[in-house]
Amino acid sequence: MAVNVELSGITPAAPSNGSESDAHEKRIKDLMIIESLTCGNPLVANVGVVNAKLMLYAKRYGDLLDGALQQSAETLTDLDDMVPRIDGYLRITKLIERFSMLQVKFKATTESA
Repeated sequence: MAVNVELSGITPAAPSNGSESDAHEKRIKDLMIIESLTCGNPLVANVGVVNAKLMLYAKRYGDLLDGALQQSAETLTDLDDMVPRIDGYLRITKLIERFSMLQVKFKATTESA
């Protein structure tokens, strides 16, 4: 399912297969959010839920970037305009990495305790 949102006049790229995109989001929701909410430790649960939401945001933002690149990217000037958007995407993915490392540390601490 394509995200029907416009951000500064940019329409997200239509996924090649809508059900594939839906399945990706469903995996994030099922595996990350639901698993995190069933965790007994509230701190671990919160980190997991926030990380899962960041993953959903990153996926949707990535779809927006794909659409923007398809609509422009004719010249290097167009690509220069994309750099701040790409930087924003990279910041989200860096946050996901940090939260994922926290989750790994929490799980290791829980298992050793």
